[in-house]
Amino acid sequence: MTPSGPVQGRPRRFAGRARAPRGLLALCAAVAALAATAAPAVAAPDNFGTDFHLGFITNFQGNAEKTLFITGDTATNGTVTVDGLAFSQNFTVTPGTVTSVVLPAAAEMPTGEGTAAVAVHVTAADEVAVYGLSRIQFSTDAFLGLPTDVMDGTYTVTAWPTGLGGVGEFGFVATADNTTVTITPTVLTAGGHAAGTPYDVTLDAGEMYQVQAGVANEDLSGTTLQSAKHIAVFAGHQCANIPNNGFTACDHVVEQLSPNQAWGTSFLTVPLKTRLNGDTFKFLAAEDGTTVSVNGTPVGTINAGESIQQIIAGNSTITSNKPIYVAQFSNSSSFDGVTSDPFMMMVPPFEQYQTGYTISTPATGFPNNFLNIVAPDAEIGSIKVDGTVVPAADFTPIGTTGFQGAQVDIAIGSHTVTGTGSPFGVFVYGFASFDSYGYAGGLSLAPVARVVAVTLSPPAETLPVDSQGCVTATVTDQNGARVGGVRVDFTVTGVNPQTSSVTANATGQAVMCYQGKNKGVDSITGAVGLVTGSATKTWGEGGGGGGGGGGGGGTTPAPTPAPTPAPAPEPVPVTAPSTTTTPTTVPSTTPRIRVLSARLSGTPSRGCVSASTVTVRASVRGMRSGFRVRVRLDGKVIARSTKRSFTVSVPVAKLDAGRHRLVVTAGGRNARTSTRSYVLRKCSAVSPTFTG
Repeated sequence: MTPSGPVQGRPRRFAGRARAPRGLLALCAAVAALAATAAPAVAAPDNFGTDFHLGFITNFQGNAEKTLFITGDTATNGTVTVDGLAFSQNFTVTPGTVTSVVLPAAAEMPTGEGTAAVAVHVTAADEVAVYGLSRIQFSTDAFLGLPTDVMDGTYTVTAWPTGLGGVGEFGFVATADNTTVTITPTVLTAGGHAAGTPYDVTLDAGEMYQVQAGVANEDLSGTTLQSAKHIAVFAGHQCANIPNNGFTACDHVVEQLSPNQAWGTSFLTVPLKTRLNGDTFKFLAAEDGTTVSVNGTPVGTINAGESIQQIIAGNSTITSNKPIYVAQFSNSSSFDGVTSDPFMMMVPPFEQYQTGYTISTPATGFPNNFLNIVAPDAEIGSIKVDGTVVPAADFTPIGTTGFQGAQVDIAIGSHTVTGTGSPFGVFVYGFASFDSYGYAGGLSLAPVARVVAVTLSPPAETLPVDSQGCVTATVTDQNGARVGGVRVDFTVTGVNPQTSSVTANATGQAVMCYQGKNKGVDSITGAVGLVTGSATKTWGEGGGGGGGGGGGGGTTPAPTPAPTPAPAPEPVPVTAPSTTTTPTTVPSTTPRIRVLSARLSGTPSRGCVSASTVTVRASVRGMRSGFRVRVRLDGKVIARSTKRSFTVSVPVAKLDAGRHRLVVTAGGRNARTSTRSYVLRKCSAVSPTFTG
């Protein structure tokens, strides 16, 4: 916000598709030349869904213009409702475009503390991404909506204290009737509730409750929320001055918060381009005795509900011994005299990075737009924005982490960011005169905070050279219960060096397989953030050793020759999101993908064919319902289906010449996934063919 006059232009901030890795590619006999593979795993939760419960906290003095931006890569339809205002509007989504739904003026919490029937409910026939924009002239921000299936009942609030345009605030939305939430505030609230004294609020679906600080410049961060039912939580400030009130101008800041179980211990950051003297970061703890370090140097030890605020310049690593929430803030314009304004951006742990993103800038109002990219060393020179490689010279190392960061200028509009399959991070932001926006391109929201141990099996094994070996990582929490849906990063060092990432299945296991082409010893590490396990494989003339993994289920590739994978594990207890443990039997049914054909139109030429599209027909065997099928091209989802037989057209005419990866994956919430992988080859200026 600027005291000198209106901000021109109306920001329309939204992002497109960003998918989490949902299993490693299976090694087919026809593509045995590919060096590494793994048994596929279950889908990790992410920001795409078919059901969203959203809410708008007070922007400045209220009466903001409120718009939802809805996007997806599958043609679908849905409905936006605000039951308390008798509002209902249908919408349709066309892949590659954004649908806008303008909400009623009253669909915002009034200033102060209390309940209002202003919650927004979004439903869709197929998965979509949803973004909310709250705009008042001088004060605008937006947030990434999180679907109901990734919500939880345990949150610790991250808000902002200082601001000349109001107070810090948070609000929550019920996803079901008769939802009781216990609030333990850190400061006196506007409703007169004392710091440290719990109180209960009961809501029905469609209702939202807002809490504001009772005294200006006091921090609601650290307030805890506990509910037996899932809630959606939004926090920030009416109009914040950052890093403090000595700097103008103020701006509304807001984010939808991730639940505590999705926090992490390892974060990588890149500074905001054009800004001088660093950015403001906030680290919040949920447990006592949490030590936070920046670039390897401890910056403080804090207890549950406490936070550290620090300005960081340059690339950085942020680590902690216990899970924390990390937010990166753009400082007020007068902090460095650069065209800008405050925004609040969640920084996910690097274990929640994804393998590809489609994002967008606002349509108008922001002439300066950027991407921050955080990528592993192996991806440098392979990351592409809209098909153009980001030069390796644009990246700089982030300490000795094995990751590098880049700041990339982008034009107004939508953009795709792709790699070769390894997870990497993307952050989107932009600046205008006394205005700004920023958000993470996407995240998986896996429960990495629960992980305390990663165990690799077999711990040691001897296999023949040129055979395939597998290792199973079992991921567990502090009670020994297995944790599914988290990504395990495997690193092989020794005579057959390589890396890969696999998402643990419903039984908390991830299987990685590869070929031992060279004689000697490999050391294998499986990591979830800073938690690691290790194993070794010795490649010699003879076999032996114990079978190569298994336990992860899925469709095991047919190597030549290969050890026989161990049988699927017995059903194990699965820890529920609450503090209790509920025994759950995981079905042994495994959906099997069978690609019936890859029909190629045109005349083959030098191993390629002349065609603008390739049609793939696929069928699922082993399950009648309750599964989903995804088709990915170079890591980006191009089609989804819940049908047992379906056809997909692959738009190869738009691809660059060379090799491309097509992956068809089927899986269900309570079943292991299976995958078929193909290599798409397109000749220069002509056409494609499939091998695989």
